[in-house]
Amino acid sequence: MVRGTDGFMVPWDRNEIVEQLLTETKLAEEFYETRAISRQEAEEVAFEVENKIFDLNLKFISGPLIRELVNNVLLAKSAQTPEFALYRNILTRVGAPVYDATRSTWVPATRQKKTPIFNLTLKPPTKGRQTGFQEKNTCC
Repeated sequence: MVRGTDGFMVPWDRNEIVEQLLTETKLAEEFYETRAISRQEAEEVAFEVENKIFDLNLKFISGPLIRELVNNVLLAKSAQTPEFALYRNILTRVGAPVYDATRSTWVPATRQKKTPIFNLTLKPPTKGRQTGFQEKNTCC
């Protein structure tokens, strides 16, 4: 079983990893002018992740932990296929997955107390750059 970020439990489905990889790595074309992952590559990654999860013998696993295991497999495979390092960057969470953050309006958190906080401000990605974020020191 998988516990999603919404708190609901859903049955395990390796194809969810495949579809997520196919969807999110499309950003490689947009950010890095690099191809997205192929279905065969996504299926191989998902199979390897599934084996790692089953080896853990857990009653359930969280969506964020699955994402980290996917990133771990991508990192391990990046020596043979350098694009996989870019895919790992894209799949990394920054409060939300990069894909989700680029598809929505970023609304910074506010605090009730008047204390300095650091916010990440979304800015349009620049082709060839590793990040689309800049640190901004703001005070409430």
